[in-house]
Amino acid sequence: MRTKLKFITSLSSRNRIIAKGEYGGTSTPDFEQLPSSIRFFGGGSQSVRGYKYNSLGPTDDDAEVVGGAYLILGSIEFEHYFNDRWGVAVFYDIGNAIDDLTDDLEQGAGFGLRWKSPVGPVRIDLASAISSDGKPWRLHINIGPDL
Repeated sequence: MRTKLKFITSLSSRNRIIAKGEYGGTSTPDFEQLPSSIRFFGGGSQSVRGYKYNSLGPTDDDAEVVGGAYLILGSIEFEHYFNDRWGVAVFYDIGNAIDDLTDDLEQGAGFGLRWKSPVGPVRIDLASAISSDGKPWRLHINIGPDL
């Protein structure tokens, strides 16, 4: 099962808030038999920004991410447009792919540039993995609508 919610509200003609949430869960007597394509992973531009794509989740003995039984994600973003094409954003993301609902959630935060290009929206985000040691930064680029 997987559920996604997205809420967008305009504060004015040039400002809006975007809130997203996602929950996923599996129910199986033998999780180890599930292929990785059915397990949950976190991290990346559509998840917890500041982390590499699919880099969040339970790991095996070799520290390789193997995916989790559950996925919890949340995001809040504020966008401000200077004109009809160019804007900026600030955001905060939280979530993780986990095996137990009491496991820790990772956090990312950052800022971005928004461009309404002739071929669709372009989003360039610089995000910090604020719950990781050293708080590393990561660049995320998205082209096309945010679904």
